[in-house]
Amino acid sequence: MCSSDLRFLGFPIDRWPASLVASGTFVVALIAIAWLVWRAPVTPRIGSLLFLVVAAFCLTNKVYSPQYALWLLPLIVLARPRWRDVLIWQAGEAIYYMGVWLWLHHFSDDRNSLADQPYALLIMVHVAVTLYLVVLVVRDVLHPDRDPVRRSNHGSDPLSGDLVGAR
Repeated sequence: MCSSDLRFLGFPIDRWPASLVASGTFVVALIAIAWLVWRAPVTPRIGSLLFLVVAAFCLTNKVYSPQYALWLLPLIVLARPRWRDVLIWQAGEAIYYMGVWLWLHHFSDDRNSLADQPYALLIMVHVAVTLYLVVLVVRDVLHPDRDPVRRSNHGSDPLSGDLVGAR
């Protein structure tokens, strides 16, 4: 029996399996980030790694607050300071932000709210634009010559200081 009355897209959501899946996928993501660090041709930049860890948390957590985008904003600026990428991501987050409040409105007024199916689509938009940034940052780690920060700083990480060249 489900330990909560929460349903989404007609399916009951039980808190224990949801917690196990969220925790398990976060651990897998952290292992993948560690593998990425190990496989990187040069030491990954600090901003890139911080972004990847926080993005992994945001993508695998069983809840997602639209305010989590504020956690990622300074980190994506450190990891990949390119307006185009940040604006693509923020456009997706803005769409999701509007959708989440319309969906939450159904708890008080079913007539003027967003149904589960369109909200699920907006969740996919949020995940897709965040994964878009993750893919770009991972590519920058694996191909440092494509990293915009390394290109503009003669191949180094401006945040690393004494850690330059450490492995």
